[in-house]
Amino acid sequence: MSYVVTYSINLVCLNILVHLGAGKYLSQAIMVLPMAVLSFIIFKTFVFKEKDKGLENVDNAL
Repeated sequence: MSYVVTYSINLVCLNILVHLGAGKYLSQAIMVLPMAVLSFIIFKTFVFKEKDKGLENVDNAL
């Protein structure tokens, strides 16, 4: 689901930038960094959230 969100936002922003006169390649170049930051935030918040902090002891025991 996170990929759908990032893809949709990227698609909308690219269409807006192209409509404003930026070329396709320039529009994607402009969107690379904001999409990377957005993807990081979405993955950190929703996908890879910590479920149980008790597992830290298991890693130390190995």
